[in-house]
Amino acid sequence: MPVVTGSLHDIIGSRMTGKEAVIIFELNGPNIRSGGDIHPTETVRVTPSEVDGSFTVNLMQTTSMMTDAWYKIRIRWLGAEAGAALIDFPDWKIRVPSGGGRLDQMFSADEPGFNRSMVWVSLSTPPTNLPTFSLWLHSDPDDPDNTNYQSSGKLYELRNA
Repeated sequence: MPVVTGSLHDIIGSRMTGKEAVIIFELNGPNIRSGGDIHPTETVRVTPSEVDGSFTVNLMQTTSMMTDAWYKIRIRWLGAEAGAALIDFPDWKIRVPSGGGRLDQMFSADEPGFNRSMVWVSLSTPPTNLPTFSLWLHSDPDDPDNTNYQSSGKLYELRNA
């Protein structure tokens, strides 16, 4: 099964120190893969690291299912600080490719409210499988690590979506 990685930070962007959470992935509905395998909507739970919020989870490839399939996510905050175990229900559609990857690369850019004003800052062109970026700010070729946060001044509009 594909491996999906990511990190969970709280609302102020801090690390998870002293906080408990569970991330719950669930298929949008039962589905079938070629070969006749039926996949129910059984949940997959992962507990992020309390130190840095990182997580790794094995999820079923959704891009090979017979009908449009994606994972829904719920984030359940546990512990005394969470009061009555608060739950977040983002309306994200996570489509998992055969090779897995980072969670932020699996969002559908077709979702209402999706931030299309993201800017890729790099020497290299953004990968074509990331339709989340609408602009590419070409970094300073004399500073490949972009330690001075400067660019070449070239801004490109991307059309990978």
